[in-house]
Amino acid sequence: MKYLYRLVLMILALMMLTSMSVNAATTVTLGGVEVDGNLVLQPASGKYSVTYNESIETELTAGQQIVFLVVKGVATTPAGLTISADTIRYMDQGASTDTSIAFSNFIPSSIPNCTVLISGLTGVVGPKIIGYIEAVPVNVSGTVSYLSGVINRVATITLTEMNMPAYIPTSNVFTVQSNTSGQFNIPLVTEGTYQLVATAQSHAKYTKNNISIIELDVSGITGNLLSGDIDSNDVIEFLDLSAILSNYNQVKTDPADVDGNGVIEFLDLSAVLSNYNKNAVVD
Repeated sequence: MKYLYRLVLMILALMMLTSMSVNAATTVTLGGVEVDGNLVLQPASGKYSVTYNESIETELTAGQQIVFLVVKGVATTPAGLTISADTIRYMDQGASTDTSIAFSNFIPSSIPNCTVLISGLTGVVGPKIIGYIEAVPVNVSGTVSYLSGVINRVATITLTEMNMPAYIPTSNVFTVQSNTSGQFNIPLVTEGTYQLVATAQSHAKYTKNNISIIELDVSGITGNLLSGDIDSNDVIEFLDLSAILSNYNQVKTDPADVDGNGVIEFLDLSAVLSNYNKNAVVD
């Protein structure tokens, strides 16, 4: 049975080699890498495993040492990649069986689009491409709180990639609205380091810097919007207090209505006084 299996693999390999110079592989999502028609990379709780089954009978022998590499970038041949300390996202070495080699429970340091290679196969010069990993955008979620206790304000949440050149398009900026409890979710965020800014009417904005987005979802971000910034200059001061006093006891929609209940009253005045002379929060 083993030799029949090897014969089938050899026929498949010969058919593939007649059409291209490298072993065919399919670019897929982070869910898996396809090698010789078999899905071999599968995540488990954020960890990944690769099993390579030889495509030619002489590629592997029991105890043979194989090097496994996940390298940043996508190429059709290993020569198309720059393999360096900066581009290697994961590297390991292991001993093969007579027909296969496995690397289990690894977590790449980060996953942009990557090429998966193994090196040390008999009869193969240099590394061999066995598949690709396509970066999968992740979700970023959290909650912003209004220090006045307001729960009926909607905040605007903007996530911007930091330290990007001016020519990079605005696709690296993500903007969503929170719900009235301050909860937000930003889908399809790509790898990078980001700044999050939350703004809401009558509140000083909240800023969180250096949010690292890699291959896993980011959740539980929390921040505080200081209540009482009527003129939106990110400090609660005399002008904000004056706006409350000049509109006191009036029923109208206005930034001076800090808690958004339609009446400018004691609770709005209290919000300004409790945060008086405070600046917008930056983490």
